[in-house]
Amino acid sequence: MSKSESKWKNRIVGEALIPATELKGNPKNWRTHGKDQRKAIDSVLDEIGWVQRVIVNKTTGNIVDGHLRAEQALRRKEKVPVLYVELTEEEEMIALATLDPIAALAGSEQKMLDEVINSVNVDNEGLTELLNSLKSENAVPDFAPGTEDDQKRLDQEATKKTCPSCGYEF
Repeated sequence: MSKSESKWKNRIVGEALIPATELKGNPKNWRTHGKDQRKAIDSVLDEIGWVQRVIVNKTTGNIVDGHLRAEQALRRKEKVPVLYVELTEEEEMIALATLDPIAALAGSEQKMLDEVINSVNVDNEGLTELLNSLKSENAVPDFAPGTEDDQKRLDQEATKKTCPSCGYEF
Protein backbone atom coordinates (compact mmCIF):
# COMPACT_ATOMS: atom_id res chain seq x y z
CA MET A 1 0.00 0.00 0.00
CA SER A 2 1.40 3.38 -0.97
CA LYS A 3 1.51 6.37 1.37
CA SER A 4 -1.34 8.04 -0.52
CA GLU A 5 -3.67 5.07 0.03
CA SER A 6 -5.61 4.49 3.20
CA LYS A 7 -7.41 1.53 4.72
CA TRP A 8 -10.06 3.95 5.97
CA LYS A 9 -12.94 4.50 3.57
CA ASN A 10 -13.49 8.02 2.33
CA ARG A 11 -17.22 8.54 2.84
CA ILE A 12 -17.20 12.12 1.55
CA VAL A 13 -19.06 12.29 -1.75
CA GLY A 14 -19.55 15.99 -2.38
CA GLU A 15 -20.11 19.50 -1.18
CA ALA A 16 -22.45 22.35 -1.96
CA LEU A 17 -23.76 25.71 -0.82
CA ILE A 18 -27.51 25.30 -0.38
CA PRO A 19 -30.44 27.22 1.12
CA ALA A 20 -31.07 26.22 4.73
CA THR A 21 -34.64 25.35 3.74
CA GLU A 22 -33.29 22.32 1.86
CA LEU A 23 -31.75 20.79 5.00
CA LYS A 24 -33.48 18.06 6.96
CA GLY A 25 -32.86 17.72 10.68
CA ASN A 26 -32.08 14.24 11.91
CA PRO A 27 -35.06 12.79 13.79
CA LYS A 28 -32.58 10.96 16.04
CA ASN A 29 -30.54 14.04 16.92
CA TRP A 30 -30.01 13.77 20.67
CA ARG A 31 -28.35 17.15 21.20
CA THR A 32 -30.25 20.15 22.54
CA HIS A 33 -29.24 23.76 22.08
CA GLY A 34 -30.11 26.42 24.61
CA LYS A 35 -30.36 30.18 24.32
CA ASP A 36 -26.73 30.79 25.39
CA GLN A 37 -25.35 28.38 22.80
CA ARG A 38 -27.52 29.90 20.07
CA LYS A 39 -26.28 33.37 21.01
CA ALA A 40 -22.69 32.12 20.99
CA ILE A 41 -22.89 30.49 17.55
CA ASP A 42 -24.64 33.57 16.12
CA SER A 43 -21.87 35.79 17.53
CA VAL A 44 -19.11 33.67 15.99
CA LEU A 45 -20.87 33.37 12.63
CA ASP A 46 -21.50 37.15 12.62
CA GLU A 47 -17.83 37.84 13.34
CA ILE A 48 -16.00 35.35 11.11
CA GLY A 49 -18.63 33.49 9.08
CA TRP A 50 -18.65 29.81 8.17
CA VAL A 51 -15.51 27.83 8.97
CA GLN A 52 -17.11 24.40 9.21
CA ARG A 53 -19.65 22.74 6.97
CA VAL A 54 -22.85 21.02 8.02
CA ILE A 55 -22.55 17.28 7.36
CA VAL A 56 -25.46 15.64 5.52
CA ASN A 57 -25.91 11.95 4.73
CA LYS A 58 -26.70 11.66 1.02
CA THR A 59 -28.42 8.30 1.62
CA THR A 60 -31.10 9.60 4.02
CA GLY A 61 -30.89 13.35 3.50
CA ASN A 62 -30.49 13.80 7.26
CA ILE A 63 -28.06 16.15 8.97
CA VAL A 64 -25.36 14.16 10.75
CA ASP A 65 -23.54 17.11 12.31
CA GLY A 66 -24.27 20.83 12.49
CA HIS A 67 -27.92 20.99 13.52
CA LEU A 68 -27.56 24.26 15.43
CA ARG A 69 -25.72 26.00 12.59
CA ALA A 70 -28.42 24.78 10.19
CA GLU A 71 -31.22 25.96 12.50
CA GLN A 72 -29.68 29.39 12.92
CA ALA A 73 -29.11 29.68 9.16
CA LEU A 74 -32.74 28.76 8.53
CA ARG A 75 -33.88 31.43 10.98
CA ARG A 76 -31.79 34.02 9.12
CA LYS A 77 -32.55 32.70 5.62
CA GLU A 78 -28.87 32.00 4.94
CA LYS A 79 -27.25 29.56 2.57
CA VAL A 80 -25.31 26.73 4.22
CA PRO A 81 -22.04 25.10 3.19
CA VAL A 82 -22.69 21.35 3.23
CA LEU A 83 -20.37 18.36 3.17
CA TYR A 84 -22.15 15.29 1.82
CA VAL A 85 -21.25 11.83 3.06
CA GLU A 86 -22.67 8.49 2.00
CA LEU A 87 -23.49 6.27 4.96
CA THR A 88 -25.93 3.46 5.61
CA GLU A 89 -28.65 4.23 8.14
CA GLU A 90 -26.73 2.24 10.78
CA GLU A 91 -23.48 4.10 10.01
CA GLU A 92 -25.40 7.37 10.26
CA MET A 93 -26.50 6.39 13.78
CA ILE A 94 -22.89 5.58 14.71
CA ALA A 95 -21.72 8.98 13.44
CA LEU A 96 -24.60 10.77 15.18
CA ALA A 97 -23.82 8.99 18.45
CA THR A 98 -20.05 9.53 18.39
CA LEU A 99 -19.03 12.78 16.66
CA ASP A 100 -19.75 15.15 19.56
CA PRO A 101 -18.72 12.76 22.38
CA ILE A 102 -15.36 12.05 20.72
CA ALA A 103 -14.71 15.79 20.40
CA ALA A 104 -15.65 16.20 24.08
CA LEU A 105 -12.91 13.72 25.06
CA ALA A 106 -10.24 16.24 24.07
CA GLY A 107 -8.30 17.81 26.91
CA SER A 108 -7.47 21.48 27.13
CA GLU A 109 -4.56 23.74 27.98
CA GLN A 110 -6.23 26.62 29.79
CA LYS A 111 -3.11 28.82 29.75
CA MET A 112 -2.86 28.48 25.97
CA LEU A 113 -6.58 29.16 25.55
CA ASP A 114 -6.17 32.33 27.64
CA GLU A 115 -3.30 33.41 25.35
CA VAL A 116 -5.44 32.82 22.25
CA ILE A 117 -8.38 34.73 23.75
CA ASN A 118 -6.16 37.61 24.86
CA SER A 119 -4.67 37.88 21.36
CA VAL A 120 -7.96 38.75 19.65
CA ASN A 121 -9.84 42.04 19.51
CA VAL A 122 -13.51 41.96 18.66
CA ASP A 123 -16.27 44.56 18.75
CA ASN A 124 -19.03 41.95 18.80
CA GLU A 125 -20.62 42.10 22.29
CA GLY A 126 -21.89 38.51 22.21
CA LEU A 127 -18.52 37.17 21.10
CA THR A 128 -16.66 39.24 23.71
CA GLU A 129 -18.99 37.82 26.38
CA LEU A 130 -18.36 34.26 25.13
CA LEU A 131 -14.58 34.68 25.03
CA ASN A 132 -14.50 36.23 28.51
CA SER A 133 -16.52 33.31 29.87
CA LEU A 134 -13.86 30.93 28.58
CA LYS A 135 -10.95 32.61 30.36
CA SER A 136 -9.33 30.80 33.27
CA GLU A 137 -10.62 33.24 35.87
CA ASN A 138 -14.17 32.29 34.83
CA ALA A 139 -13.61 28.59 34.14
CA VAL A 140 -15.34 26.05 36.33
CA PRO A 141 -12.68 23.77 37.82
CA ASP A 142 -12.91 20.06 37.11
CA PHE A 143 -14.46 18.13 39.98
CA ALA A 144 -12.23 15.35 41.24
CA PRO A 145 -13.93 13.14 43.81
CA GLY A 146 -11.95 12.38 46.94
CA THR A 147 -10.71 9.02 48.06
CA GLU A 148 -12.37 6.75 50.61
CA ASP A 149 -9.79 7.93 53.15
CA ASP A 150 -10.77 11.56 52.45
CA GLN A 151 -14.40 10.70 53.14
CA LYS A 152 -13.51 8.95 56.42
CA ARG A 153 -11.56 12.01 57.51
CA LEU A 154 -14.48 14.29 56.60
CA ASP A 155 -16.88 12.03 58.51
CA GLN A 156 -14.64 12.16 61.58
CA GLU A 157 -14.47 15.94 61.42
CA ALA A 158 -18.24 16.24 61.21
CA THR A 159 -19.75 17.32 64.50
CA LYS A 160 -23.37 17.63 65.37
CA LYS A 161 -24.84 21.09 65.40
CA THR A 162 -27.87 22.23 67.36
CA CYS A 163 -30.27 24.83 66.13
CA PRO A 164 -30.46 27.55 68.81
CA SER A 165 -34.11 28.25 68.02
CA CYS A 166 -35.67 24.80 68.00
CA GLY A 167 -33.00 22.51 69.44
CA TYR A 168 -32.92 20.29 66.32
CA GLU A 169 -29.63 18.38 66.07
CA PHE A 170 -28.03 17.93 62.66
